[in-house]
Amino acid sequence: MERLLSVSRELKEKVHQNETAAGELLRQCEELREELRSMRQWREVVPSAEESHVQMPNIEFKYIKQLQAENGELRVLLEEHQAAIEMIMTKYRQQVGQFMNTERQEKGLATDTTAEELLHRTDQLYHMAAVVSMTMQEEDTSSQKTVEYITQLECENKHLRDLLHFTQSGLLDSASDSAHPADSATPTSSLGPEQDIARHSSPHTREFRPPPVPVGEGGVYTATPINSGQATPIATPTTGEKVPSRYCNRLPIN
Repeated sequence: MERLLSVSRELKEKVHQNETAAGELLRQCEELREELRSMRQWREVVPSAEESHVQMPNIEFKYIKQLQAENGELRVLLEEHQAAIEMIMTKYRQQVGQFMNTERQEKGLATDTTAEELLHRTDQLYHMAAVVSMTMQEEDTSSQKTVEYITQLECENKHLRDLLHFTQSGLLDSASDSAHPADSATPTSSLGPEQDIARHSSPHTREFRPPPVPVGEGGVYTATPINSGQATPIATPTTGEKVPSRYCNRLPIN
């Protein structure tokens, strides 16, 4: 029995060893199978990889050639663009230079024209001011002369009226004296002041001039001096202007 047990133990151990060896063999078979599968895949991939490795340089070379051609075209276009920009900038500089020169010339011409026009206007203003001043002076002188002339005419008219009145009074007195010789002895103190002055201012002792001649519009009489003595300015009763007294004959003015 013991021998059977020992033999069974040995068989069990051998079976266990065989199982272990079988498991190891199975594992190794699986590994070999995986290696075979990998080798098969490698055999399938290697030709395509070799073909791709052969084709990729050709594709890259074509792409590089295409890029080089495009770069050449772009370089030509860039040079043309730079040439066009340079020409445009040259034209722009020329136009700007011409514009600046034209503007400078126009400013100079405008300044010269403005200065000439200002000088011309200034001369015109000075001329107009001189003309206005001369006109005002002439108007003042003419107005003053007119006032003096009117005053002179008024004085002469008054003097002539008084002289005519005194002359008529003297003639009436002479006629009355010749008609009544007995009354000639009447003292002169009984006569009025105007008759007394008329008697002392008879035509025999006073220079007599003919009546003035009308001249101009409105029949204005020309002033004629009565006395030839020294003229003394006096104030007229109407305007207060100083006029020579030779036109008034030193008679009382009412």
